[in-house]
Amino acid sequence: MKSSFASILIASSLVGHVFAAPAAPVVDYVPAAGPPQITFVDQVASLVNSATNTWHVNLHGYIATPVSSFRIGAATLALKLFTQNADQVAMLNRRMKFFSVGGASGQTISVDLAASVGGERVKLPTASDSDGRFDGAVDVALTTVPAEGSSVSFVNVPSLPSTVQVGGNVYFVGAEGYSIISDIDDTIKISEVNSKTDLIRREFLEPFVPVQGMADAYNALKAALPNTSFHYLSRSPWNLYGDLAAFGAAYNFPAGQFLLRDFSLASTNIIDFFTASADYKTAAIKSHLALFPKRQLVMIGDSTEMDPESYGPIARSYPANVACIAIRIVTGVNPTAEASQILPSRFTTAFAGVPVTKWFTFTDARQLSAADIAAGNCRAAAI
Repeated sequence: MKSSFASILIASSLVGHVFAAPAAPVVDYVPAAGPPQITFVDQVASLVNSATNTWHVNLHGYIATPVSSFRIGAATLALKLFTQNADQVAMLNRRMKFFSVGGASGQTISVDLAASVGGERVKLPTASDSDGRFDGAVDVALTTVPAEGSSVSFVNVPSLPSTVQVGGNVYFVGAEGYSIISDIDDTIKISEVNSKTDLIRREFLEPFVPVQGMADAYNALKAALPNTSFHYLSRSPWNLYGDLAAFGAAYNFPAGQFLLRDFSLASTNIIDFFTASADYKTAAIKSHLALFPKRQLVMIGDSTEMDPESYGPIARSYPANVACIAIRIVTGVNPTAEASQILPSRFTTAFAGVPVTKWFTFTDARQLSAADIAAGNCRAAAI
């Protein structure tokens, strides 16, 4: 349908109301028809014993069942006021189904890992929690030594009948090399975070669209830097993992780990996932360095959110690990918000104490020069 300015204002108000997190957790949903689903958000493995080729394999994800929710139903109706055509309505209905799930608690998570010695069945030491979330690690001996950045797939052993699996890869990351830490929204995917109405359109109504040139830049980094691994870090909820992974593959971004946030239908505001504080990213990068203390980081983000404020503390706390920080300057969406976001003083404050040879801003993906970074020159390349 064609949206008038008045209908968009009404929809914005309704979306804020129906997406708002309740003051206390509220279960406003009932079971619905459909199979359970287990989503494995692709993770990493680290070598623990080279003599036996044993790897510490991390498994993280969510097991959930379909539900019918008043808040999700109301949000869907409100968001339809933003739609312009039947394709957008179909996309909205499809994406909202990702959120129409309730966690299946107390489920045992087991997978068959064909690449392990004897095709070992791996069982996580803990069951899923009240939100269906599981997070654990096991040590597994592999039949062959994996190449840096390669992955193996695994198959869920269902604890619930007819469970549908999404994801299921573990990426092997060596002790040394380069870890590319990349934001998603407005860094590699156009999200227009600075405009709530455009953000809704981009996230719920339309196919994901890449930032021009970023896939080529990332593949150049993969080719130029030794032992690269890619880690896509976002405030997006785990429910969008399937579409985000498909987006990355469709536009030829290097495969890698996704680090997404938890989502609970009972207590979470969806929109806040895209504009929350910097703490999540900083903590996630620290966890990565705890697993891989010798790796060099190339951290890439943008000006719309808190990426400079997330990456700055990492650079100050782990100066020997940070090879380069690159921040994409985003303009043309919301001039009022952008005026303060792109001030040079913002970046000098965020990167206070970080050598100016360790960070730069850029407006065009071609300025992200793999050859420069490989040579130790962290700077915006001339184009």
